Amino acid sequence: MAALVAFRKEFLEVSNGLDVLRESMTIASACMKHFRMNHLKPHHVGIVPEKGYDNADNQSLLALRFLKWYSEKNMVNIRTAHSENGEKKMGKYKLDGWVKEKKLAIEVNGC
Repeated sequence: MAALVAFRKEFLEVSNGLDVLRESMTIASACMKHFRMNHLKPHHVGIVPEKGYDNADNQSLLALRFLKWYSEKNMVNIRTAHSENGEKKMGKYKLDGWVKEKKLAIEVNGC
């Protein structure tokens, strides 16, 4: 209990009066409220990423590096998530890489 009281007191000091136990259910929500109260400028518009926050066409750096290497080594164009049209779809699945000229599908199973 003493740790909780100490945390509350310290958060009140750091956040200019935000009572973390009264106004937030989680530490993450307390931090966000502190940011909005003390750091976010009024009428500030956030910058949304070009493809939004739900980039379903996200590929691992490992896959992208492999596909770039494969493309250069074999002198072929590979369609990836970062291509103009995004990943090639085969049925309901998206391919990591697609070489149109060879009708070659590439899947990278990295860790």
